[in-house]
Amino acid sequence: MLHVPPLPGPAMNSKAKDLIKVMTTHNYVLVRAKRHAIWQHRLTGHRIVTAMTPSDHKALINITCRAKRGSRQLRSHK
Repeated sequence: MLHVPPLPGPAMNSKAKDLIKVMTTHNYVLVRAKRHAIWQHRLTGHRIVTAMTPSDHKALINITCRAKRGSRQLRSHK
């Protein structure tokens, strides 16, 4: 089981909250968080490295696409 460290700072902005929502929706858990956030898929082990706070809405869309692509790997290997 992966250890999930807490995200730093109580004053988390809405982009960081949206990032957490997207990644948990696609079954990713936070492995490590310093300057970047390292996310790992619970079933496939696929890792995604993201910034702690996405710069704009396009960055969040790109991260969402990468998370969906990583989740799809599980379905295609069955």
